[in-house]
Amino acid sequence: MENNEIPVAKPVVPSGPVAQPPQSSSRATATLILGILAIACAGLFTGVPAMILGAMELKAIKAGESPKAGEGITKVGIILGAVGTLLSLLAILAFIAIVALGVSLGSSGAVQQMMSQPI
Repeated sequence: MENNEIPVAKPVVPSGPVAQPPQSSSRATATLILGILAIACAGLFTGVPAMILGAMELKAIKAGESPKAGEGITKVGIILGAVGTLLSLLAILAFIAIVALGVSLGSSGAVQQMMSQPI
């Protein structure tokens, strides 16, 4: 063993520019986040802003002011915002209907009549 040198690997250098994936704008990302929050917990508070911000972003994409790569997530954010808003409105209407039903049953004496009848 006359040669005690340890072989050393040479670093590989890319031969040309590396292509970056297309980036979406921060407004498109914000629209998606607001839409997800509208479905998950906040409803009207984030659903309506998601739809407004998403409409503004789609208009900017069509005008060429924002990257085309954000169009898909913007549309998804708008849809999620609309669904979250609709679910919130349905929940509010159901709450109002239940309260109205309880008030009408309570004031008519129907609950007292049902409770006083023998089984």
